[in-house]
Amino acid sequence: MTSPTSIADGIQEGDPTYAIGNEYDRAVFGELQGNPIKSLQIVAEARYDNYKTFGSDLTPKFGVKFTPWHWITVRGTWGEGFRVPTAAEGISSGEAFGAGTYTDPVLCPTTVPTGMAAGPGDYASQCEFGLTGVLLANPHLKPVTSTNWTAGLILQPIRQVSVSVDYYNIKVKNDIIPTFEAGGRFAGAISLVRGPNETLPYCPTTDTAGCTSSQLVNTPTPVGPILYEAFPYVNAQSIQVSGYDVGLHYHWNWGRFGSFTGEASWTHELTYKLLVGGNSFELAGTHGPSGVSGDTGNP
Repeated sequence: MTSPTSIADGIQEGDPTYAIGNEYDRAVFGELQGNPIKSLQIVAEARYDNYKTFGSDLTPKFGVKFTPWHWITVRGTWGEGFRVPTAAEGISSGEAFGAGTYTDPVLCPTTVPTGMAAGPGDYASQCEFGLTGVLLANPHLKPVTSTNWTAGLILQPIRQVSVSVDYYNIKVKNDIIPTFEAGGRFAGAISLVRGPNETLPYCPTTDTAGCTSSQLVNTPTPVGPILYEAFPYVNAQSIQVSGYDVGLHYHWNWGRFGSFTGEASWTHELTYKLLVGGNSFELAGTHGPSGVSGDTGNP
């Protein structure tokens, strides 16, 4: 808890993360089910959304289930998806993180000689420092759209046991990711944000030997020191994920003592391809892009 003394001193303690904003949505959902024949079930669904900021969208979904014999069922689905950027992604937000060490090319243009505080023409404190990165909202983001389909079957060799196997394939367009996930530490940065000019210790010599700490002279900077590096959210070109799910269900009736039900499931991810900036990244077998809602892959 922040103490009154620290507040009076201008110190803000806690997680340097915020998100501000709102979105208005009106939606209507409908579903139709039918059985043209006893062994066949067809489902059609649709959802219509109207957003104040991003307009409207209609997302359909269709499903079919066919049971030719009591011990086997074949099923499949096809559908579309739609998601608008959240307040954190598209309205107003900030999340600070350590972006590693950095040397300011303007305020530290020369290499610091070994054992010296600064090279000639360098501001010593700007030669290698911990850079702060800030993940920011991007008001120019596009909504995320997707198509998905599944196909599988359910086997029930005996009454108490059933096994299901389903293949899934999902393709997402304009998925929203932080720019630092787009291939390289500084690949997605839009700018180095500088503060006002300051007076900092400076090495005034032209000698390539550089300066020791005692030789530095406080000198006004030509530009302000770097405050942080801005990393906005961006739309990836696409993400494609595929894999399969396997499930085992067991039901044991104990009569007047009740019943026992056990379930086990297993998912295997075949591919997780992220395409952004013309570069393709295969993330299957990893924890996925860590900046997107934590780990999203399936190791």
